[in-house]
Amino acid sequence: MAKPKFNKEQLPAIISMLLIFGSYIAEKAFKRLADWSSTSALIQAFAYTAAVLAVFLLLYNSKDYFLGMLTSILAFKILPPEMEMLRQTAFDASAVYFLVRKAALAMFLYLVYYFYQKLRKQSPDDYVHVWGLASIMLIFPYIQSVASDFEQYALLKTHDMMYVYALQAIAFVIIFAIMYGFCFKFPGATARLICDYAAFVLVVRIFRKATSVLIIAHSGAHVSKSYFAWIAICTVLLVCSAIIRKKTVLPETVEA
Repeated sequence: MAKPKFNKEQLPAIISMLLIFGSYIAEKAFKRLADWSSTSALIQAFAYTAAVLAVFLLLYNSKDYFLGMLTSILAFKILPPEMEMLRQTAFDASAVYFLVRKAALAMFLYLVYYFYQKLRKQSPDDYVHVWGLASIMLIFPYIQSVASDFEQYALLKTHDMMYVYALQAIAFVIIFAIMYGFCFKFPGATARLICDYAAFVLVVRIFRKATSVLIIAHSGAHVSKSYFAWIAICTVLLVCSAIIRKKTVLPETVEA
């Protein structure tokens, strides 16, 4: 299998991906490590709003349509991050930020459609199938929402967090099993998009859980075994993603 080649056309999408990841990590870090204040929250809100505009402009000018679509989906899911600190310390600003988040959804959804059309024209025989997009953008949040309702029911019924953790893990595995199933159904560009998206999500989750373990351990508090279980689950799914990508992505698609 040919190795991916990085070039100038991919630079806007790569910079955008770094901004998305940086915004996500920054919000989590401020939430855990910084003092909660309206000043801190407002600075973050302005920074994340600027990141939305920067990412949109960078991606709109990206000539790598596949990477542009992948990054647009990530931005649609993550950027700008939800800010509990802003909601707790500056209610009026939180309302404005809510509107910014909804506008960002529309902006990045437009980019997904824009790159989808570009890819169809560029590769009529191997473009991203609409069901591949659906597995990422619709099935993923739908199963998470259903699982969340069952988790609340289990907690109220049993008062035992173990059932909640188990349901979270089962739902997570089901989501990735469905996405990986679409890889075999639609090999090529669709499989590549799903596997690359899955890899990003899993790496971010592993990084987040590992960082939480370090922070909690450093504070001297008890580290729940659920953190290690999640790291193990995500690592296994990441390996599965790499194997499935190798089996379902065509060599010419990798070079695209």
